[in-house]
This record gives sequence, C-alpha cells and structure tokens, in this order.
Amino acid sequence: MKRNLLLTIFIFCLCQIGLAQSLKKIGTLERKNDSIFVVENGKYYIVNKNVVTVKLKSGIDGFEKAAQKIRSNRLGYIDLVVPEGIDLEKYVSVLEYTGKFDIVEYNNIGQYCVITNDIERSNQWYLNNINAFNAWDITMGSSNTTVAILDSGTDWRHPDIGNGSDGYKNINEQAGWNYISNTNNVITSNGHGTRVTGIVGAKSNNYIGISGISGGNNSVGITMIPFCVGIDAPDGSIIDDAIIDATDSGAKVIQLSLNVAQTNAINAAIDYAVQNNVVIVCASGNNYSSMVSYPASHQNVIAVGATNKSNVRANFSNYGTSLDVVVPGVDIFSTTLNDGYNSQDGTSFAAPQVSGVAALILSVRPDLTGQQVRDVIEQTTQKIGGYSYVTTSGRSNGTWNQEMGYGLVDAYDAVYAIAPRISGPSTVCNQATFTITNLPQGATVNWTCSSGLSLSVPNGNSTATFQSFPDLITNVYGWVQAEIQMGAGGDPSMMLRKENITINKPRIQELIVPAIANTGEVLTFTCTMYTPWNANWTITPNTGFSMNDLGNNSHSHRVFTGRKL
Repeated sequence: MKRNLLLTIFIFCLCQIGLAQSLKKIGTLERKNDSIFVVENGKYYIVNKNVVTVKLKSGIDGFEKAAQKIRSNRLGYIDLVVPEGIDLEKYVSVLEYTGKFDIVEYNNIGQYCVITNDIERSNQWYLNNINAFNAWDITMGSSNTTVAILDSGTDWRHPDIGNGSDGYKNINEQAGWNYISNTNNVITSNGHGTRVTGIVGAKSNNYIGISGISGGNNSVGITMIPFCVGIDAPDGSIIDDAIIDATDSGAKVIQLSLNVAQTNAINAAIDYAVQNNVVIVCASGNNYSSMVSYPASHQNVIAVGATNKSNVRANFSNYGTSLDVVVPGVDIFSTTLNDGYNSQDGTSFAAPQVSGVAALILSVRPDLTGQQVRDVIEQTTQKIGGYSYVTTSGRSNGTWNQEMGYGLVDAYDAVYAIAPRISGPSTVCNQATFTITNLPQGATVNWTCSSGLSLSVPNGNSTATFQSFPDLITNVYGWVQAEIQMGAGGDPSMMLRKENITINKPRIQELIVPAIANTGEVLTFTCTMYTPWNANWTITPNTGFSMNDLGNNSHSHRVFTGRKL
C-alpha cells in the first residue's frame, strides 16, 4: 500500500496529459534473480537502482520538486534519486510519461578492468574468453590458497613461476615431491607440467611473460605445490598417493591433466580429498571420444572439456555423460622449459584454467566447501556455441549438454556470485542499517563512513547501523565502507564501499502532550529521540499549553515542561 501510495504521489506531481514520445535508450534491460542488468553488446552490467539520469526537452526549464536532483552537468544531463520504496522501472515509466524528457535512462555499475602488463599477455586469448580480467577486479589470488599440480614435474626455476628478478614466487617447491626420484626436486625433462603450472598461477602484472589465472598482482598470488607423478607418462600407482599427500599438505585444489585406468586406490584417494573439502579438476581427454577419460569421469571430479576460438567443442575433446564444463583448449600460450613460452592444444591446458578459477573463488571465500566451489563454477557458466542445453536428470546445477557440459566457465560470474558485498538502503533518514552479504565465516569487519554519518553500534560485525549527523541543514550524499579482515585462509583484507547514499537532514520532531491535565498543573515530558540542536518542536494538541525547553545539552535526551492554561 505504501509503495502504491508513493507511486501515485509521483504520478500526480510529475505527469501531464499525453504520452511521451519515444526516448533514446542504450542497451536492453534483463532481470537475473534479484538483480537487474543492462545488456550491451552481449555484456551484462548491473543496474544502479538508486539513480536515474534524465535530459529535459528543449524549452523546458525545470520539473516538479517531487524529483530530487543529485547533480547536473553542462550538457544538460541530470541525475535523480530514485525515491525509496518505489520500483526502479515504475519510476522510469513515470518520468517517461511526463513528456518532459528527451532522455530517461538507467545507470549501471561497471568494473575497473585489470589489463595486466605481462609482455606475452596478448597471446593469451583465452583470458578474455573466460572473463578473467573482470574477475581480477575482485581478486587476483591469495597466497593462503594452495593448489597442488600433479603432473610431469614443474620447472620451478622459471622466472614467471619461481624466484626471478621481481623477488617473489608463486610456488612452494620444497613442499612438493618427485615420486620417480624420491626427492623434492620436481624439475624434469618433460615440460607438460610446467605449462600447466603457468596457466594456473604464473606471476601476473610483473612485466614479464604471461598472466596466470590466479597469479597475483605484481605480488604473491596463490601458492602452488608441484608433484611429479611420472615423467613421460603418469603412473597410476603413484596418483592415489599424490592425491593423499597433496590433501595432507593443505591443498584446496588438485589439478590433474592426465588420464589412467580406473583403480580402487585412486577412487578412494579422490573420495578422501573430497571429504576434506578439496576441489579436484581433471582434463576430459584428447581421444576424439564420446566418453570422458578417467579420473575426470569420477563423479567427485570436475571434468573439463576444450573449446576452440569459435566457441564450439574442439574436435579432439572427449565429451559425454560425465562432462561438467568447458574452457578454451586450442592455441593455449603458457610457460615451458628453459624459461620459455609457447602454445599447445589439449584439454590438458583447459583444465588448469578451471583450477585457477577455483583458486580465485577460495581466495575470496576460504570458508566454502569443495562442493560449494564446484556448484558455483557450474551454475555461472555461459551457454555458448549454439548447442541445446536441457534439464537433465542428475544435473542439478542448471541446463546441460553432453558436448559442452554446463557450458563455458565464467571466472567473473563465479567469483562475483560468492564475493562479499554491502547491502542496505540508498537513503538514510535519522539512521539506517547496512549488512555484508556473503561474509566469510570467521571474518571481522571494520566499518567507516563519510561525513554526514556516524557509526552508532560497536564495530567488527557484519551489520552496522549509522546515524545521520545531527547538525545537517540540507541533504548530502555519502558512503559507507567496510574493510573485511579474512583471517587465515583468504586474502588478508578486502575493501567494500557503498556509494551515492542520500543522507537526509533530520526531520522536524513532534512532542505529543497529553490533553488531560488540570488547569495550572505543571507537566514534565522527556523526549528520548536522537535530535539535532536546531530541531523545531511543536505541541500536539497545540492549544491550551505553554512549553519551555529546559535543554540539558544532550542530543539524545531533552526535558520539557508545560503548564495547562
């Protein structure tokens, strides 16, 4: 009822007879769950529900006071506050109906697009395909997140993986193991594992080489532990031991780009890892087959197929009932032996992209279970390639296709879906409460705010209440900010901010005086509302009483006396 009443008021204040002419708009609007997006050139931008931008028609100098202006510019564009309690699309329709505007348009929240400076990044076409650049606006990986690389060994001396001139590394070679030589020296003559390692976590934004999916921002990214499970080919007898050792070493993601015949030992090791909340990612295989290879075919493993540059299944990529997701697997540029770089094809080089995305998710939300990480990866995929994705028994994370699985992994959508963010009103009248959704378990929060607001509850919680400043004489616009201290297991801290909050000047308060009193009787009333020094007070009923403000120099407590006349 309140929303309908508010909408009626705005229609009365703003509307005139006659329909508005067709207005200029860019992009289309689309709803996904509780969010509204502007879709432009296939890219989704979340709509700012607090602000609408308009431009008046020529010859119209202004509009009714019911519309609250935030700012205007010399080109005639005006930003208006969307009144609290009114649906955004309905409000836009009301403004359009007035016929006073050439333009009424939605605003959206964009992203600061991280484009790394690694000199070979232009060869990594797959980064844009899986939306890595936008994901990096949220996180580029935390050293508290560990990924185990079970492969042919890794050249940890490579400057884009281990210590180089930049003075840091993304690999803990001492924690790894070479099961062939029974030493922790995992450097071998086969560059397969070095290539896989670079895709997952080569150092990013460090002016050399490539950008790993979770390689940090010119600083330490994730921590990788390399295991050699066979030099020329993987040894099935080793893989179960390596999975168990990786789990016991604290890995939260295990990366496999291999296939072997199924064994009870490997099945048991996979189950052990999953029971310890480890995400296992494996390549589907390169056999041109309609059956996914093992261990990717295991139900507790994310099976990753390969696509080409046309966003269709690469012809060599195994597919079938066990396939879960796809990412690019053709012309994949990465690190190799002798400090080098080159490109190769294969699902071997698709799977580590998914392992990198899983590491990004855990860098933001270290409290998630392995199943939750898997679910969000599968639920946020892009349905590409013109394939028919359908509801399938046993596939609970969305529509599915046997050649593409749930679809193309989207790094940004996956990370954004679980990332902490601030929710709360767009307007503060006297006080308002803001909450961080998706707050990791065990994290603490330090809240701050702009001028015009003050924190009114103890800090450190996921929810905070702010008061508008008592001496405001006009409305202002401000922000609230939360610094999240993750603790062990994730990024040391994350900074969130909610902008463009309307802070209303305090409203006139009303003191209710009892109407029943004897003539000449002195009455004392106490107001405990939070009030400014310059508040205007009225008496209700306003006849038959006189009132004095005794004023005890407190905003939160004033004492009044009145006498019945």
